[in-house]
Amino acid sequence: MQVKTKRLNLTRLILVVAGLAGMVAFQFYKKQSPYQLHVFSTQKGWGYTIISHGDSLIYQPTMPGLAGQKGFARAEDARQVGQLVIHKMENGHFPPTLTQADLTQLGITTR
Repeated sequence: MQVKTKRLNLTRLILVVAGLAGMVAFQFYKKQSPYQLHVFSTQKGWGYTIISHGDSLIYQPTMPGLAGQKGFARAEDARQVGQLVIHKMENGHFPPTLTQADLTQLGITTR
């Protein structure tokens, strides 16, 4: 009888550990963004591209929401805007439209 109880307890322990491992793996997988941001230099400043599953979804060599063809003044500016675009896409906004107000809110100077 004692052997059966030990086996039953061991089986329960294994099931609990497997369940916890599955929950942790699910949470980790769920938080992975399908989007990758790459910042690059151009003749006009800085730009960014957003890639998903190996496909380029957005190629933005200039500042969006502005007239003309001005690049971002700093790589960090392009990175911040690209991250905002990814945030919008992750929340169901496609295309992820940006405005002058979005750029101002991020502290991006439009030269």
